[in-house]
Amino acid sequence: MSQDITDTRDLDHARRYAGTALGRAALSFQLTVEAADHRSAQEERKPKVHRFATSADALALVDQDAIPDGDVILVEAEGLVAYLVGIWPVAVTAEGGPFKPHDYLGRPVTEYADGSWVDSAAKAEEMARFLGFPIAGEPTRTVHVRIGTHRTSYHPAADCPALNGKRATYRGQEQVTEAQAQERGLKRCARCPEGPAKP
Repeated sequence: MSQDITDTRDLDHARRYAGTALGRAALSFQLTVEAADHRSAQEERKPKVHRFATSADALALVDQDAIPDGDVILVEAEGLVAYLVGIWPVAVTAEGGPFKPHDYLGRPVTEYADGSWVDSAAKAEEMARFLGFPIAGEPTRTVHVRIGTHRTSYHPAADCPALNGKRATYRGQEQVTEAQAQERGLKRCARCPEGPAKP
């Protein structure tokens, strides 16, 4: 960010004060400003997360250019997380809603436009995983759910005693995705061994 000295008056001025206390102070100030500018530029490149109640609200602000390119869009109520590529929100979640699907770019984000959106995609995926949303393109795990009353948990292992107990109220079991079980308000069984994941 330093300027080249091209004007001879600037060069004479720089020579006159070089090595003096004033010259050292000026150089120190210039280096401080350049470092602050560099930090500011780095912070500007970090994607920020924008939360919305609905995907329609998010798209309205995208249409108004109110969300900077590369920022992350979160619509928790709809299970959507995306990052903005130009004017298009690209979903990283399996549920894409009205956003572009994760493969919209036509190649991995690391290869698209010299990786310009890698940090954005990583931040969006991190947010989706934190919230427990299924990631697009990843296999979803099948879990077991008790049919009948007295069910509060889903089970990765089909032979879990908590799944098959209470014979008086047991009506069998069904297989659903882990996300579907969580949508039903069920929690992962704490007593259940992890069991094999079934994509």
